[in-house]
Amino acid sequence: MNSRYKKKKVKRKTTSTSGKKKSYKKKWFSKGGKARRGMYKGYWCDSSWELAFIMWCLDHDITIERNTKGFPYIWYKKKHYFFPDFVIDGKYYEIKGVMDGKNKRKIASFEEPLKVLDKVGIQKYLDYAVKNYGSSFWNKYDN
Repeated sequence: MNSRYKKKKVKRKTTSTSGKKKSYKKKWFSKGGKARRGMYKGYWCDSSWELAFIMWCLDHDITIERNTKGFPYIWYKKKHYFFPDFVIDGKYYEIKGVMDGKNKRKIASFEEPLKVLDKVGIQKYLDYAVKNYGSSFWNKYDN
Protein backbone atom coordinates (compact mmCIF):
# COMPACT_ATOMS: atom_id res chain seq x y z
CA MET A 1 0.00 0.00 0.00
CA ASN A 2 1.32 3.43 -0.90
CA SER A 3 2.43 5.33 2.22
CA ARG A 4 0.32 8.25 1.02
CA TYR A 5 -2.80 6.30 1.97
CA LYS A 6 -1.70 4.54 5.17
CA LYS A 7 -3.59 5.30 8.31
CA LYS A 8 -1.56 6.48 11.25
CA LYS A 9 -2.25 5.98 14.91
CA VAL A 10 -1.77 9.21 16.82
CA LYS A 11 -2.46 10.57 20.25
CA ARG A 12 -4.50 13.74 20.36
CA LYS A 13 -4.45 16.01 23.38
CA THR A 14 -7.77 17.54 24.32
CA THR A 15 -8.72 20.04 26.98
CA SER A 16 -12.00 20.43 28.72
CA THR A 17 -13.96 23.68 28.90
CA SER A 18 -12.68 24.14 32.44
CA GLY A 19 -9.12 24.34 31.13
CA LYS A 20 -7.99 21.09 32.75
CA LYS A 21 -6.20 18.64 30.53
CA LYS A 22 -7.99 15.40 29.77
CA SER A 23 -6.20 12.16 29.10
CA TYR A 24 -4.89 11.41 25.65
CA LYS A 25 -7.31 9.82 23.23
CA LYS A 26 -6.23 7.42 20.53
CA LYS A 27 -7.75 8.11 17.15
CA TRP A 28 -7.24 6.60 13.71
CA PHE A 29 -7.14 9.01 10.81
CA SER A 30 -5.50 9.58 7.48
CA LYS A 31 -5.13 12.70 5.36
CA GLY A 32 -8.20 14.91 5.23
CA GLY A 33 -11.24 15.14 7.47
CA LYS A 34 -14.24 12.83 7.62
CA ALA A 35 -14.16 11.72 3.99
CA ARG A 36 -15.44 8.25 3.15
CA ARG A 37 -12.52 6.33 1.65
CA GLY A 38 -12.12 2.91 0.16
CA MET A 39 -11.61 0.66 -2.86
CA TYR A 40 -14.19 0.51 -5.62
CA LYS A 41 -13.67 -1.99 -8.44
CA GLY A 42 -9.91 -1.80 -8.02
CA TYR A 43 -9.70 2.01 -7.69
CA TRP A 44 -8.72 3.74 -4.46
CA CYS A 45 -11.01 6.68 -3.63
CA ASP A 46 -10.03 9.32 -1.06
CA SER A 47 -13.60 10.64 -0.81
CA SER A 48 -17.18 10.07 -1.83
CA TRP A 49 -16.64 12.77 -4.47
CA GLU A 50 -13.89 10.69 -6.05
CA LEU A 51 -16.11 7.61 -5.79
CA ALA A 52 -18.94 9.38 -7.63
CA PHE A 53 -16.49 10.44 -10.36
CA ILE A 54 -15.14 6.87 -10.71
CA MET A 55 -18.69 5.44 -10.84
CA TRP A 56 -19.65 7.85 -13.63
CA CYS A 57 -16.50 7.11 -15.64
CA LEU A 58 -16.81 3.34 -15.34
CA ASP A 59 -20.53 3.39 -16.17
CA HIS A 60 -19.76 5.47 -19.28
CA ASP A 61 -16.90 3.17 -20.38
CA ILE A 62 -14.27 5.86 -19.84
CA THR A 63 -10.81 4.47 -19.18
CA ILE A 64 -9.54 6.10 -16.02
CA GLU A 65 -6.30 5.64 -14.08
CA ARG A 66 -5.33 6.64 -10.57
CA ASN A 67 -2.41 9.03 -10.90
CA THR A 68 0.82 8.01 -9.18
CA LYS A 69 3.15 10.65 -10.67
CA GLY A 70 4.14 13.62 -8.53
CA PHE A 71 4.81 17.07 -9.97
CA PRO A 72 7.07 19.51 -8.10
CA TYR A 73 5.97 22.93 -6.95
CA ILE A 74 7.38 25.45 -4.48
CA TRP A 75 5.49 26.46 -1.33
CA TYR A 76 7.17 28.77 1.19
CA LYS A 77 10.58 28.21 -0.44
CA LYS A 78 10.29 24.43 -0.07
CA LYS A 79 9.86 21.86 -2.80
CA HIS A 80 6.67 19.79 -2.55
CA TYR A 81 4.92 17.40 -4.92
CA PHE A 82 1.40 17.62 -6.34
CA PHE A 83 -0.36 14.34 -7.16
CA PRO A 84 -3.49 14.99 -9.23
CA ASP A 85 -6.17 12.38 -8.56
CA PHE A 86 -6.79 10.78 -11.95
CA VAL A 87 -5.64 10.57 -15.57
CA ILE A 88 -8.02 10.19 -18.51
CA ASP A 89 -6.58 10.18 -22.04
CA GLY A 90 -3.46 12.05 -20.94
CA LYS A 91 -5.42 14.76 -19.10
CA TYR A 92 -5.13 15.06 -15.33
CA TYR A 93 -8.15 15.49 -13.05
CA GLU A 94 -8.11 16.91 -9.54
CA ILE A 95 -11.18 16.73 -7.31
CA LYS A 96 -10.92 19.55 -4.81
CA GLY A 97 -13.42 20.62 -2.17
CA VAL A 98 -11.34 23.36 -0.54
CA MET A 99 -9.26 25.77 -2.59
CA ASP A 100 -6.77 27.29 -0.17
CA GLY A 101 -3.53 29.08 -0.99
CA LYS A 102 -1.45 25.92 -1.14
CA ASN A 103 -3.88 24.25 -3.54
CA LYS A 104 -3.95 27.35 -5.73
CA ARG A 105 -0.15 27.27 -5.87
CA LYS A 106 -0.15 23.57 -6.85
CA ILE A 107 -2.58 24.18 -9.67
CA ALA A 108 -0.87 27.37 -10.89
CA SER A 109 2.48 25.53 -11.03
CA PHE A 110 1.08 22.57 -12.95
CA GLU A 111 2.11 22.58 -16.61
CA GLU A 112 0.17 19.56 -17.92
CA PRO A 113 -3.48 19.56 -19.07
CA LEU A 114 -5.55 19.67 -15.85
CA LYS A 115 -9.24 19.82 -15.05
CA VAL A 116 -10.13 20.79 -11.49
CA LEU A 117 -13.54 19.65 -10.26
CA ASP A 118 -14.63 21.88 -7.39
CA LYS A 119 -17.92 21.92 -5.46
CA VAL A 120 -19.79 23.08 -8.58
CA GLY A 121 -17.95 20.88 -11.10
CA ILE A 122 -18.43 17.67 -9.12
CA GLN A 123 -22.19 18.11 -8.69
CA LYS A 124 -23.03 16.36 -11.99
CA TYR A 125 -21.19 13.24 -10.79
CA LEU A 126 -22.71 13.33 -7.31
CA ASP A 127 -26.21 13.64 -8.79
CA TYR A 128 -25.48 10.67 -11.06
CA ALA A 129 -24.22 8.52 -8.16
CA VAL A 130 -27.26 9.32 -5.99
CA LYS A 131 -29.68 8.66 -8.85
CA ASN A 132 -28.09 5.35 -9.89
CA TYR A 133 -26.68 4.00 -6.61
CA GLY A 134 -28.78 5.66 -3.92
CA SER A 135 -28.21 8.45 -1.44
CA SER A 136 -25.71 6.27 0.46
CA PHE A 137 -23.73 5.37 -2.66
CA TRP A 138 -20.48 5.25 -0.64
CA ASN A 139 -21.72 1.95 0.81
CA LYS A 140 -20.72 0.45 -2.55
CA TYR A 141 -17.04 0.42 -1.54
CA ASP A 142 -15.52 -3.06 -1.87
CA ASN A 143 -14.09 -3.06 1.66
